[in-house]
Amino acid sequence: MMTYFQIRDYVQLMHYGNRRPAWIKLHQRLLDDPNFCRLAPLHRYALIALMLIASRLENRIPHDPRFLAHALHLDEELDLTPLFDAKFLLALRKHSASGGLANRKQNASPDRDRELDKEKDSPVVPSNEVDAAWIESLRGNPAYQHIDIGAEVGKAKAWLSLHPERKFTKRFFLNWLGRVGHKPATPSVNVSKNESVIAKHLQSISGTGETQL
Repeated sequence: MMTYFQIRDYVQLMHYGNRRPAWIKLHQRLLDDPNFCRLAPLHRYALIALMLIASRLENRIPHDPRFLAHALHLDEELDLTPLFDAKFLLALRKHSASGGLANRKQNASPDRDRELDKEKDSPVVPSNEVDAAWIESLRGNPAYQHIDIGAEVGKAKAWLSLHPERKFTKRFFLNWLGRVGHKPATPSVNVSKNESVIAKHLQSISGTGETQL
């Protein structure tokens, strides 16, 4: 009889409103988890890959070595015991209909609910929309060290106020900065050289007693 297993705390990987999402949330704190750090590199890969597989199967993964080797794109079967021992994987009960959404209440806790609600309410910035963090990253980019980013943001927004059909996107602002960066420089004047020429001219005038225009 086929047995199944699930990813622990799978609900934290889900974004809302989709039982089979195109993407999952991978939390940075996984890098600081001592159990994760103790895993062999192959098992670390397998864990993250299994999170993605779980999103396709509603967190009800067949415990079939041949299926898993194929799904993980491995040349041979992988022993998942270290992942079970570290509690990253949990065996499913035989009569469990789904390891994902059906077990939300089982995995729920007040602290986790507050964390998920906070994430749900946090605004999601589209990839092409300008935000403060992205602007700050431009200030640290060597390619724009000679440009006053804050001033150019103000100028760009002023221009856009006269052209409401255009949007303040990352692509627009990078093009704006590109034009600023390629403006021809003002020709420099060699003051010391000019002063030397004038001095010689004055000396010649004083030497001859004539005034030359």
